[in-house]
Amino acid sequence: MISRQLGRHTPRHPARVADGLETLTAAAAAHGLELENWYGVRIAVDMEELDPPPPSDPGELAALLDVEERLGAADPYRQLGQLAHLILRRPGRAAAVQR
Repeated sequence: MISRQLGRHTPRHPARVADGLETLTAAAAAHGLELENWYGVRIAVDMEELDPPPPSDPGELAALLDVEERLGAADPYRQLGQLAHLILRRPGRAAAVQR
């Protein structure tokens, strides 16, 4: 429902600059959702490439994913992400049990 309002947000169709965290959380709030957490995505890749291929070397891929996970969860680095992953929840609903 939020994607219909703000447009499609995928790696091939990233959010416009105007669709920042405040805009997205306001749109979510209008639909009764609260921001639980958010992560920056695509921090450790070349920002000039729209959709770079993953490294073919498994060790290099693992290192890249490790860096992305750590930087994507920490300020100020997560703010540099090309995309954002928002965790939204309806108030009063318990979080799903993690495995």
